[in-house]
Amino acid sequence: PLRDLHYLPWDLRKVYDETRSALMQDLAVLTGIGIRAIVETVCNEKEAPGGNLARMIGGLATLNLITQTEAKILHDLRFMGNEAAHKVKTHTQEELNLAFDVVEHLLKTVYLLPEQTKHLPSPSRRPSGTRKTSE
Repeated sequence: PLRDLHYLPWDLRKVYDETRSALMQDLAVLTGIGIRAIVETVCNEKEAPGGNLARMIGGLATLNLITQTEAKILHDLRFMGNEAAHKVKTHTQEELNLAFDVVEHLLKTVYLLPEQTKHLPSPSRRPSGTRKTSE
């Protein structure tokens, strides 16, 4: 599992934990639905603009939380989740593992790294005698 999950909002952590559990238990339909739910929960929690998930994914890019390339990938996950929810389509374990890697990347980018990097040394806290590196 990801480190520092305590930085995630409670609802998001809950759906992440349940989806990860479904993935570990080979529950393909529930994993697909859960992956979509993680994406939607991020969009809702970050108040991404748009009236539906397709538009809200674009809204994450508009808010500069993800890139346009990442948004296109999240749309693929949205389709996977829709197929699981509405057509009871099961995806392969490999597909679900890759999709779960993507949502973990999303969580790292949007929530975890911004919090984790607050603990890195900043130039104002650099010990005396250390050299400044070029930017």
